Order: sequence, then C-alpha cells, then structure tokens
Amino acid sequence: MEAYQDAAVVLEEVAGALGKTRSTLRIYDPFFCDGGVVHALGRLGFDHVYNKCEDFYAMVARDALPEFDVLLTNPPFSGDHMERLVGFATTHPKALGKPFMLLMPNFVYTKPFFAAASQKISFLVRPMQRYAFVPPRWVSTSKGSTSLAKGKKTTSPYPTFWYCGNIAPPSSIHFVDKVHRGMFEHALLWCKDQKCLPNELRGEFDVKRKRPNPKARKRLRNQKRLRRV
Repeated sequence: MEAYQDAAVVLEEVAGALGKTRSTLRIYDPFFCDGGVVHALGRLGFDHVYNKCEDFYAMVARDALPEFDVLLTNPPFSGDHMERLVGFATTHPKALGKPFMLLMPNFVYTKPFFAAASQKISFLVRPMQRYAFVPPRWVSTSKGSTSLAKGKKTTSPYPTFWYCGNIAPPSSIHFVDKVHRGMFEHALLWCKDQKCLPNELRGEFDVKRKRPNPKARKRLRNQKRLRRV
C-alpha cells in the first residue's frame, strides 16, 4: 500500500495535466496477480483501474488492449516479464508517449535491455525504506514462498522503486538532478536518471556504486535492526 500511496502523488499530477481527476483517470495494470491493485488504488480514489485475469501478451498480439491514460504495474520479477514490459512501455504504439510507472527491482536499470529505454525513464524512490510485498492468497506456504514458510507476512527481496516515463516530476517531491550522497530516511525522491540514484539504492552491478565505510555500515545495520523491532 505504501508503494501505491507514493505513486498516487504522481498519478494526481498526471490526472491534472490531462484535465481529469483521480476518479476518472484510466489506469491499466496488465499483470493480474490476485487483483489487489483495484482495491488498493480504489482506496486512494482511483476508481477507473483495468486489471483483469487475462493474458497480457495475447492481448498485445490481438491488438485488444483497453484504452488507458497511464500504464501502472508491478510485474513478475521472474523470466523475461520485466524486459518485455519495458519494451512495451517505451516502444509499442498503444503505449508510446503515455505516462507509465513500473515498480521493479533496482537491478533492472543495470540490465542490457534497459539501455535502449534509459533516456525515457526517471525514478521515484524512497532511499531508506524498502517496499514490503504481500504474497497473493494463492501462493503456497510450503513451496511458493520462503518468507511465508518462515512465518513472515511480507517479503522484500530487493530494493525497488518506480520506473517512470513521460511524466514531469511533481513539485511536492524532492527532485535530485545530481549524484545524491546523503540519506533521506523519509523523503520521497525523484531522480532524473540512474546517475542520480542514492548510493544505497544502486544496483549490485552498477560500477558507480560505492561500498560504505565501516562506520556507515554499522549505522545502516543499526537502522535496519530498529526498523525490524
């Protein structure tokens, strides 16, 4: 829910730019999971959300996609779903030029497939707070989720943030236009490209990522411990 609350700040700006309201903005989420996005965004006033249990790729092939104003989704992290989604959002005629928000892990921007789209994408991030994902009801405790098997109710395997395209940064969000070396624990940041990402959120294979010194690593461990308590 925290991720959708952050996205809502941006979605409201998009709605205003299109002459719409939260309730009339048409949002398309092509990955169904268990349909929770409709409920979550509905709680935030976004009543026009298309999210159905159907084959997204088959819909694309048949040219049967719904009309939408914004593409917003949290795709599966497995397989080639993220690669295909980024390609769709940045090159497909039905999506070309339309605002999009894709909630994906930090390592995505270091992947080769991302290079072609990098000039079109900025990032909405929370430096010191990972989004916690709630496994859908159909996930098996014994086989489908190691987190559930350990008695946890949520999982947070990677730092994730919103990959945003064709969207101007809202004035209410801290805009970062140069390398950000500090740590804003509670601030929501808008990074214009991967060069501006906070060091602690850089992908593992980012050559510009710097390892914190021993004192900083100890501070980070203490902060994580406090958040778990």
